[in-house]
Amino acid sequence: MPTLDVLIASDTSHRELGPLLRERSNYRVTFANNYAEAVVLLRALRVSVVLIDAQLDDGKGFELAEFVHKSLPETEIVLVADKNLDRDSAEVFGAFAVMSDVVSHAELAFKIEQALAHHRLRMEQATLTRTATEMDAMSAMGKLALHLAHEIRNPLNAAVLQLHLLERDVEKLVERDQTEGPKRRIRIVETELQRLNRLLTEFLELSRPQDLSRVRFDVALLLNDVLELERELLRQVDVRVRKCMEAELIVEGDPEKLKQVFLNLMVNAADAMPTGGTLDIATHREGDSCKVDLIDSGRGIPEETLSKVFDPFFTTKEAGTGLGLPIVRRIVDSFGGQIEIGSVVGKGTRVRITLPLARAQNPAA
Repeated sequence: MPTLDVLIASDTSHRELGPLLRERSNYRVTFANNYAEAVVLLRALRVSVVLIDAQLDDGKGFELAEFVHKSLPETEIVLVADKNLDRDSAEVFGAFAVMSDVVSHAELAFKIEQALAHHRLRMEQATLTRTATEMDAMSAMGKLALHLAHEIRNPLNAAVLQLHLLERDVEKLVERDQTEGPKRRIRIVETELQRLNRLLTEFLELSRPQDLSRVRFDVALLLNDVLELERELLRQVDVRVRKCMEAELIVEGDPEKLKQVFLNLMVNAADAMPTGGTLDIATHREGDSCKVDLIDSGRGIPEETLSKVFDPFFTTKEAGTGLGLPIVRRIVDSFGGQIEIGSVVGKGTRVRITLPLARAQNPAA
């Protein structure tokens, strides 16, 4: 979802705030004249701070403040109202600040900047809390995985062996029409055992410590290798690949792990386009970082689902394990990178991976 620093919901009396805020720190600012316009913008954009004139053009400023307070708790509210407004009663709107309608634009701009700083602090605290919670969960998962490796995999392997022996015995039956039913059931059980084995393998992959071995390699070359591996899969679902890749973007880490990331993301893109589409793959340099974008024209991900895609065991696929994207993020983290996913239902999904570029090597003496 696109972001916006400040939304000013007011009549024309506060229009001067826009240039003032842009001049101070180049903030992204836009305006709404009434309740309906403001709600459309608030639903379409991720807004950090909204300044609300209690009167607006339609007199629905307090209704707008109540909407933001209830529906968008991450957005800070600066409420401008009659100087006789009871400040305590305004707390029901969760306002960061309540300003008199006679204060100067400079004072309002200063208060908006304070609200923006408070919003950034809240978001950073939320990120730190989420990271700490995930680290605790991963630590507990790692300990559990070591135990599960023996408790599940040993009987699982024994079950697979017995299944193959059973299939041989069934083949020895004389009448062919007597074997079809048992063999079909054997295949069903075998499929489920394979799924269970895959779940355990991915669970262990997610929980075991990351390999610290690091080598230098070109991201574009690695992507081309992955595309070659996935060529047949993409052809089968009629997905056309369009590439725009900058050469010599050198990163440092485990190339096999990053290959696993791109394989997973390309399979996800193909799954999202069962009747065909396009997959755009682009890389470019941005400062000291390498940006990798994978953009599909598939069905998209609903917003309520998008916030959960990195949660372990969350999946919308019938045969999925829900561990693919958590593993992807863990690998990207091991490179010191970041992964972001944006999506619009009916239009497609963009995955952006940001990786730090490797430092230039000193020439040999």
